[in-house]
Amino acid sequence: MVTLRIADQLDDARVIFGLIETDPGLQNFLASFGYNPAKIAEGQALLMAASDARDAAHAALGDQYGLTDQLNQHRQELNRMISKLKAAIKTLYPNDRDMLETTGIRCAPRAASKSSEVTETEGNKARQASRSQAALLDQARTLYNAVLNEASLLAELESIGYSRERLEEERQRIEHYMQLDVLQEARKSEARVQTALQREKLAALTSWLKRMRKLARITQPDQIAYLNMIRA
Repeated sequence: MVTLRIADQLDDARVIFGLIETDPGLQNFLASFGYNPAKIAEGQALLMAASDARDAAHAALGDQYGLTDQLNQHRQELNRMISKLKAAIKTLYPNDRDMLETTGIRCAPRAASKSSEVTETEGNKARQASRSQAALLDQARTLYNAVLNEASLLAELESIGYSRERLEEERQRIEHYMQLDVLQEARKSEARVQTALQREKLAALTSWLKRMRKLARITQPDQIAYLNMIRA
């Protein structure tokens, strides 16, 4: 059985309730097995709740996706910005291991592992972590904090165009990105809540309509025209 899209399911329900409101014969048909005006009002309330939940879920997902686009753009800009600063430091200090480790450009050596298999596994995990968003932000914070707190490095960078003001501005861009990232997590959570609520409300409406149709088929099997009107 093909499942209709949510919008189509709601539109289908709206058509049915629209017919009920305007067709006295259909109203009498439904009332014959207990679906009087009060019962129909119950179904209409479920339709309204499902429609509102669908709109809320759609809006929440739109907010999430919109911010995702912003984050992706900012992430690309940050990657370019950080790569340029790293390249500058590597050019100024190509053989200074301490400086490269202080700025996080080069990782400090780890203790040798007893097992090459374990070392390989740890290496894979490290590479995965380095690609993660959290790792990017941690590395960026380490880099800029080290640069702005290391007088000799700052002086060298200023000589090639990296003023303190520029570095402070770039660090603020990283902080702004982190705030957007926190906001994105909140929007993801809200989208999950609204999507779950949408499923719940739609399921309630679907169950109500299914029961009405089933009772109609059982109690009034010969009323083909009315059964067709309610999609029974």
